[in-house]
Amino acid sequence: ALVFVGLSRAFAFLNGADIFLSKRSILPRQSHGRKQPLTCKWVDEVVSLDIPVSSEKAFGVYSNLSEHPRWSPWLCSVNYDRMNGTSTWGLKMLGFRISWEAVNTVVEPPREISWKSTTGLKNRGQVVFTEKGSERCLMTLTLSYDIPNAVARVLKIQAVQRLVKRTLLNDLERFREILKENAE
Repeated sequence: ALVFVGLSRAFAFLNGADIFLSKRSILPRQSHGRKQPLTCKWVDEVVSLDIPVSSEKAFGVYSNLSEHPRWSPWLCSVNYDRMNGTSTWGLKMLGFRISWEAVNTVVEPPREISWKSTTGLKNRGQVVFTEKGSERCLMTLTLSYDIPNAVARVLKIQAVQRLVKRTLLNDLERFREILKENAE
């Protein structure tokens, strides 16, 4: 039960709720009339994959953010506002729906897209396409996310990292397959 309570509170935090912790417990509570903020730990994941198309083609498909749920099944929605470079993301995981807003910080076709979240799930990242020939590139995705220490104490952080890294690599492999299908 404690694990479930810790996870549900952590997912509420990830979804932008105001959650506070005492130093001795993973459950939110007041300490002498003061709330103590939930502390977090940034975790970085990097995955790379050879892509059998040019960086221009790969960048063109990847930069269409509303298409991301095609290769990332945990994403249930992405809405992108090209006028101001902001996007709203929805993720379904373990029965929870988590959402966040993000802004592009760098867009350099056909090489790089970088972003950071502005609300909800705290994350930032970068995708870089490095040309490796006329019809090949290396795609490198870096994702940094903020894990509440409460989650880190309940779950082994290495297990979370392995899950995220495996999920990201699987997403890149599905992205590569979509590009292959489009090229045929």
